[in-house]
Amino acid sequence: MTRYEFHRKKRIETGRREAEVLRLLVEGATNAEIGAELGMAPRTVKKYCARFYRRHEVAHLPPACKRSRLAVLVAPPEPSETTAELEPIERIVAASVTLGKTNAEIGAMFGRKRCWAVNLLREIYLKTGMENRTGLAMWAAAKLAGRPSGTCAG
Repeated sequence: MTRYEFHRKKRIETGRREAEVLRLLVEGATNAEIGAELGMAPRTVKKYCARFYRRHEVAHLPPACKRSRLAVLVAPPEPSETTAELEPIERIVAASVTLGKTNAEIGAMFGRKRCWAVNLLREIYLKTGMENRTGLAMWAAAKLAGRPSGTCAG
């Protein structure tokens, strides 16, 4: 095998591995779960994630917001079976999660504290049937795409 063929094969393997890591990341898996499924060290998974965050320009966001924003940017919105009807303020908060805003930023938008946003998000999770921030971001991207999002302009 020539050097060229070796490096080409290595790039193809890396591309496949990146795609798998990204798929699991978007699905909401933790670094440990990704590593266990793909047979990778958690440190290696962390390096892949950092590369995705830089590539999609979400590296500046807090850790909990990076994954939800990346999920919205990378995965195509799929219609959800959930038909939850959210109040206007809940739609704004769900759209804010899609934009990668933190709980503190969401609370500040309404002149409230971070814990207010946490409690409101908990109610939204119950209404939508979502388990985490990433799932909510994907749901909101699909369901609230055509609706006005109030004060969330980015």
